[in-house]
Amino acid sequence: MTNDYVATFGRLLIAGLFLLSGLGKLAAPAMTQAYIASTGLPLPIAGYLVAIVMEIGGGLLLLVGYRTTFVAIGMAVFTNEAIWNIGAGQSIIL
Repeated sequence: MTNDYVATFGRLLIAGLFLLSGLGKLAAPAMTQAYIASTGLPLPIAGYLVAIVMEIGGGLLLLVGYRTTFVAIGMAVFTNEAIWNIGAGQSIIL
């Protein structure tokens, strides 16, 4: 396998993870918003909508290969913020 194929395969795997996570949130909006509210973050509906846009939108952009560097950086920042804001004080495995 060349580097192009490996990079494409990795990009597709990461896109799949984000898409599955976003679709899971989309399937259970009340539970997701309740979880966000339970962490003490304000405006759980806004957090929910941002998560949906980032995970599904970013996952689709990665899937089709549109500006992958910028999309990946945006998703990395989103993931970092989610870990620090939602995961703070909770037992999470990185």
